[in-house]
Amino acid sequence: MAEFIIILLLYFIAFGAIGLLIGQKKRRPLAGLVWAMLLGPLGWALVFFGPDGPERQSPYALSRQPLRTIKSEKWD
Repeated sequence: MAEFIIILLLYFIAFGAIGLLIGQKKRRPLAGLVWAMLLGPLGWALVFFGPDGPERQSPYALSRQPLRTIKSEKWD
């Protein structure tokens, strides 16, 4: 029984680590980890061929956006 638990733990670590790496490339690391731990190589394929995660803007790009002004009828 102990051998089965050790093999199962090694399975989760090995497949999860590879899924995490694939998920990081697709900007979905948590999805890569979970799907790979649950489904093994099939989880890798789900993440690899699935949609990319959202793009993140750099803080510099966010600071360069113009500020919006709020117009109020009271002050017009």
